[in-house]
Amino acid sequence: MDPRLARTARLLALRRRREFDPAIARDVEGLIRSVKRSGGAISRARAIWDQLVPSELATRTRLESLRSGTLTVSADSSAGLYEIDRLLRGALRDALLARSGNEISKVRTRLATAERSATPRSAPSGTIERPSAPDDAW
Repeated sequence: MDPRLARTARLLALRRRREFDPAIARDVEGLIRSVKRSGGAISRARAIWDQLVPSELATRTRLESLRSGTLTVSADSSAGLYEIDRLLRGALRDALLARSGNEISKVRTRLATAERSATPRSAPSGTIERPSAPDDAW
């Protein structure tokens, strides 16, 4: 057979549409494995976090995610964020990295937004009250 025809036949076989597989079992199983793997990693990180961080500070923080070795920690207030940052710059970061093995390579901190806050807060009412005394001018 001519080499050009053989090459064309191989290319046509590669370009041919594959049959659509409506079964999603393989995709669902992959998703379940991924969730179990990430859930296990974050729960191990939470256990290490609870051991190393003072309890009053640990209750004001939340471990948001652990992706590609980066642990994201959110704090409920800027004061809590400052305290966590100071601890991480001290010995906490090295202790976290040592205890986690290869799971954690970097720690990222952030201030929790209202919808992701570690502690529930009441929403502002949106109304402004006028001063009660008439001589209190705005």
